[in-house]
Amino acid sequence: MSGPKISVYSLTGWARKVVDGQIQCEQRGLVCGEQIKALLASCSGMGNELNKSLAMLELLQKRNGGQESLIEEVKSLRKNMDQEIQKIRSEFSRNMPKVSPKYRISEEALEEKKRELEKIVAIKNKAQALKDKLDMAANAGKEAGRREQKKVNQTIAEYLTDGDDDKPGALEGRDLSKLETSIAEDISGVFSFDEVDEETPDTSFDDKKKAIRNELMELLKLELPKELQAEITRALSTVDGITEMSRLTTFDSISVKKIFRDLEEYQIRCEKEQADFEEAVLRYQMLCDMAGRETERERKFKDADEVEEAIHEMEVVVVKQKEQTYIADCVDEVMEDMGYDLIGRREVRKRSGKQFKNELYQFGEGTAVNITYSPDGQISMELGGISREDRIPTEEESTVLTKDMETFCGEFSEFEKRMKAKGVIVGNRVTLMPPTAEYAAIINVTDYEIEDGKQITEMNVAQKRKKAAAAQQVLRRGE
Repeated sequence: MSGPKISVYSLTGWARKVVDGQIQCEQRGLVCGEQIKALLASCSGMGNELNKSLAMLELLQKRNGGQESLIEEVKSLRKNMDQEIQKIRSEFSRNMPKVSPKYRISEEALEEKKRELEKIVAIKNKAQALKDKLDMAANAGKEAGRREQKKVNQTIAEYLTDGDDDKPGALEGRDLSKLETSIAEDISGVFSFDEVDEETPDTSFDDKKKAIRNELMELLKLELPKELQAEITRALSTVDGITEMSRLTTFDSISVKKIFRDLEEYQIRCEKEQADFEEAVLRYQMLCDMAGRETERERKFKDADEVEEAIHEMEVVVVKQKEQTYIADCVDEVMEDMGYDLIGRREVRKRSGKQFKNELYQFGEGTAVNITYSPDGQISMELGGISREDRIPTEEESTVLTKDMETFCGEFSEFEKRMKAKGVIVGNRVTLMPPTAEYAAIINVTDYEIEDGKQITEMNVAQKRKKAAAAQQVLRRGE
């Protein structure tokens, strides 16, 4: 081969901005797609929870009345749930995000990607809104049950603490333990509460103090921040020194309740951090899909910093791949526009593991331009004679090839001008060798997969000279 021209092409600032914008839209769209699938799957499994909630509300209505609006709301949601899920699923199916094999670099292409993202985000918002409604409806019965249980406990507490035992008949006919047991059994028959407010009236100072202390000791068994652990430890020390019921009650209402509020805030922060971490992992997995690195998508991460670093690394890979794909497409388009005909292609894997792609374009009769794409982004363009065997060119062939090289050098300038019009410029010029016989070489086309229907003409200098001589004679006769 001859006169190698090796360059690393890159995108103009505008073109890179368009590509990066499309990559970001596609990545976010794929993440939304996975989130929609998870939301719809979660919604589909909530029928039983809604039935439980409805049963609780109907039980409380039967006992104390009310709950009509909640009952109707849950019934309506339960009835229409499957239909709403199917509507969202159908819309999602029509707008399913996909990994694009290649991008077009234009403002219109970027705007199209943005519109696709807007549609998928809107679908995700619909799925999230339905999930929130279902969660509220599923918790409606639980919340009503908690309120009822708390109300009964408060009533019992008031009777026990404020009732005047010396007043005849003050507690007569009030079997409070049976009342408490009855409502608890009714509620637990429908739901099992993990967070039921289990405040029970204390019959003595020692019992109440012991209950508070045990409650705080249980908290110390949890994995909590040092600040919260210190707060609990201080509370334990304080409660040990309390000797009066009034002070104990005040301490329970203020200090202990504050600890539980702090604990709840901490748990909310943890849940948010976990949700953010899971979304970051999902972003990484979608980038793996975009990069064709499916084997890496199941990677395990120890913390948020590690996953963010992996996201950045995979983003670099995706951007590079998309840019190189676009540049390769531009090469094909420009070569075709300039009249070159693709006649063959091949892929070569070196011992090092690096994989190179070659494309062969017809240049003239018996000659071709070989374009090599290397994994590091270099693109090499070389002109050579066509043969069906490995050999070196003859002296005559070298002379002819040198003249063809001179012609190709002029066309190469036009090639790069047209590439620039598509947003592709020379980032680094590695080699731009002159047209000399030193670089003359023969291309063995048997190493290539020849395109269907393409006729290959081997280099034949003698025949080429005969044709040239015949053409000259025709010109002379015309004169």
